[in-house]
Amino acid sequence: MMMVDSFTKLFLVAVCLSTFSFGSLEALTRWYCFCSNAATLTGNIVYAANVDQLFSYLSTNATEHDGFFNTTAGQEPNMVYGLFLCRGDARPEICRDCINLAAADVVKLCPNQSWAIIWYNKSMLRYSNRSIFSSMAERPNVTLSYWVDAMEPYRFNRLVATVMKDIATRAPNATSRTKKFATKEATFNAFQTLQPSTVHTRHFQ
Repeated sequence: MMMVDSFTKLFLVAVCLSTFSFGSLEALTRWYCFCSNAATLTGNIVYAANVDQLFSYLSTNATEHDGFFNTTAGQEPNMVYGLFLCRGDARPEICRDCINLAAADVVKLCPNQSWAIIWYNKSMLRYSNRSIFSSMAERPNVTLSYWVDAMEPYRFNRLVATVMKDIATRAPNATSRTKKFATKEATFNAFQTLQPSTVHTRHFQ
């Protein structure tokens, strides 16, 4: 997942690091988690309580709003801002379970932190003590590399570029009240197929 400007977010497939099973539904995989580290909030029970309340709001809304929701909890100076984004092909109950798992994990992985962001194969959850709505954020980020030998690399790269351009155009231009989600599979040759590429865009207000 990469965060871009206030109009669009791209939710991209990444590498799996560890696997979790949540209930009897699909396996949920945690990819990455970043914490504020320097800005700890040890002893700030008001902010900690607001974080808990925020997670409750996010969980309650995880089966609604087409897989995206943002909200706040508490009052300044201890207000907490948060949001979640689920993959466009994730069923509502999978989105809910992923957000619940993310909320439980981020408390363990980032205790007493002023902000954190955690990615899974089906969702992303983020919270902060500063407003994160309708603003550009390039950090934190992750660069992923996947090395595979391809015959005719120049033609392969052109095919990848064409596929990604097509779905990046189709996703945000989908009809209203949709999840702005698109996938595409392309044939490279008789023996190789470019597996489904995924783009998920979301307008943040």
